[in-house]
Amino acid sequence: MRSITITRGLIVWLANLCLILIAFFLVPHFATFENLRNIFIRLLIIYLAALAQSFALVVGGFDLSLGANMSLATAIGSYILIVNPFLGFLGILSAGAVIGAANGLGITKLRLNPFVMTFGMLFIAQGFTLVLRPEHGGIIPRFLNEMLYQTYFGVPVFAIACVVLLLIASSILIQRTKIGRYLLAVGSNERAARDFGINVDRIRLLAFILCGATASLAGFFLGVRAGCGAAYIGEPFLMYSIGAAVAGGTSLTGGVTSPIGVLGGAVLFTLIDDILWLTNISGYYSLVVQGIILAIVIGLSEVIRR
Repeated sequence: MRSITITRGLIVWLANLCLILIAFFLVPHFATFENLRNIFIRLLIIYLAALAQSFALVVGGFDLSLGANMSLATAIGSYILIVNPFLGFLGILSAGAVIGAANGLGITKLRLNPFVMTFGMLFIAQGFTLVLRPEHGGIIPRFLNEMLYQTYFGVPVFAIACVVLLLIASSILIQRTKIGRYLLAVGSNERAARDFGINVDRIRLLAFILCGATASLAGFFLGVRAGCGAAYIGEPFLMYSIGAAVAGGTSLTGGVTSPIGVLGGAVLFTLIDDILWLTNISGYYSLVVQGIILAIVIGLSEVIRR
């Protein structure tokens, strides 16, 4: 399984290199500082969403409520960030963690299928979002938007720093800590993990709490980027999260993930969106292209493995 992760990660980074070279020479305005800023800000949000989904995937689950979680984060932020940015930020993370905990408890204690539990949570979170913010609106403090878009000599330093810190933190968590080893063990072989003395239910619950909190962090940055709250703004990121995680080598059956691979998957989906936008191609075609490329990456990794 590890060889699949390495192969997919390598293929996705090679695909990114090819896309960058093609876009650099053929796509107008791709190689500009303004576009570079937009790429990294969108990459930050997609990477966070993909990391969140990878926490659920690595223990053999998945989270269909992720996009609704992100939308709810923007709705909450549009009310309380203007009052107290720090408490507002903590409130957003807490709401995401509660959603993750509810998903985890439903799966571990009620023995609900992850599809059933997270699909139900999708509607619950979306319902709360519509109650809070049925239409686009609210206020996100301007200084947060300025911080996100901060550049030095045209380079989006804040967004790049956040991506790098996320990569380092998630790599340490998965590869260097006991929690990371337990997450991989539970997803790889639940029975063996129990025999080894691992509290499987507790680890699976923790995985979904991490998923929910990380998704709400993605929603925080999404709201800051948009400057308001919106009921359905997080919807597309459910597909991005699964696609980027799987393209980067995270197994749909659990037990395998790679933060650097997930970053590669996030870069891939960010580049596709950016190139299609710059070439004035309808966003609807983005879904088609992303699906085709995802199938190619996974297919090539399987062919090479054999």
